[in-house]
Amino acid sequence: MTTTFFGKALFVETDYNFINKILADGDLLQKFPLTICRTVLEGLNLARKANLNVRIIYVSQSLIDQDTFNQIKEFMTVRPEIPIVLIKSEDGAIQVKGKELLGNFEKVLFSPKNYKDFVDYCVSLFEAKNDWNENRASENAKFEEFENDEKKFVAVGLKDFVLSPKSFFNLHIKLSNNRFIKIINAGDEVTAEFIQKYNDKGVKDLYIPEDEHNKYLAFTGKITDRIVSNSSASQDVKVRTTLKLGKNVVQNLNQLGINPQKLDHADLFLGQSIHIIRSMRMKSQTLKNFLDMLDTNEHTSTVAFMAALISNEMGYESTKSIKQIGLGALLHDIGLFDLKPELEEADPDSLNEDDLKLYEKHAYHGAVMLRELNTFDEGTCLMVEHHHLRRKGDINSKRSTNVNTATEIVSVADDFFNMVIQGGHSPEKLEFFMNFSLKNFSPNIEKAMQKLLNIGKNKR
Repeated sequence: MTTTFFGKALFVETDYNFINKILADGDLLQKFPLTICRTVLEGLNLARKANLNVRIIYVSQSLIDQDTFNQIKEFMTVRPEIPIVLIKSEDGAIQVKGKELLGNFEKVLFSPKNYKDFVDYCVSLFEAKNDWNENRASENAKFEEFENDEKKFVAVGLKDFVLSPKSFFNLHIKLSNNRFIKIINAGDEVTAEFIQKYNDKGVKDLYIPEDEHNKYLAFTGKITDRIVSNSSASQDVKVRTTLKLGKNVVQNLNQLGINPQKLDHADLFLGQSIHIIRSMRMKSQTLKNFLDMLDTNEHTSTVAFMAALISNEMGYESTKSIKQIGLGALLHDIGLFDLKPELEEADPDSLNEDDLKLYEKHAYHGAVMLRELNTFDEGTCLMVEHHHLRRKGDINSKRSTNVNTATEIVSVADDFFNMVIQGGHSPEKLEFFMNFSLKNFSPNIEKAMQKLLNIGKNKR
């Protein structure tokens, strides 16, 4: 379910009374950021800038004349992926010089009363693109081997797969490189016994075609959102379910590439993480309460959850700011996957000389990848590029006083996972982290971690 989206909406309007009514809904604007401008030309110029990530444009009918209509038509040709919605608040036909405009816009919203009316349409539009009910059985016959490029499939852990009485997806198992067999058609009944049969055979992953995986993320995101919002669900269930969603989001970004639609799922995962974290804060729970809930096998989504937790502890009140740091954490190892996927989460000390060279440049490589997309601001790119640098320490090549706080948050979350969570936590591992690794970070980072872990200086 699209409860948030990556990027922002843009509204072209000059009616101050209506603008103030829209801006009055601060909570909704946090989830669905909005930029307001006064002329159509200004709005379209902003939308052309890829790094602003404009996802939808609303234009007041009062600002449409023949010239602005021509500008809009030209924009639609160049950027068809950005829908333009006409806002009609006056009586009368929707015309320019007698020409009917209704069919030239994605939709016409008649007399919206508040920002919720805008959002309701936006949500329905984005969700329609990921409607898992539309999947149909693929052409390959069940239980017959076939060849296909394995890059066109995304693996989902068999134990993590979200069961439903009827499968919404075509499910496969991988036999060898580029060889698959389909075991479930979209529309088939799925039972726990059927899945268990393949688990008993040693099957670790189910493979979903790339064109269906975004819909699978939407499906699991909706289920996760219900669990996170359920006051009777236990915290450990909320955390584990959310981290599983995060794991699937990261796999999708790593294997299939990055675009705004895929980042919607990342935004949903981060929003759910923040919801849980703020619930922790209300109940005065510390990170120690959550150590047993964190996924010891899933590096990236757990680091992102941790980064959001630390950001919140350090006083980042804005959901937008915490999400930005969480996104940097989600992407921090994307360069490593691109260079050599099997090096993911590797211990540098265990690598041979060639692999170590790849590992040493993965942070810079990841930042270059993000900059070339022109989708992310420089702050996010710097988090990825500098996440192995420290303000202190014995290795000159890894020390820099120019590392910003957001990057330090990602870095300390990464260190905490590698040194404490991975392989199972223990008092000895935690003590080593607090007394040695944590000393390489700024005092405010150290203080936040001590508070999260309920460890005072006098207790070490």
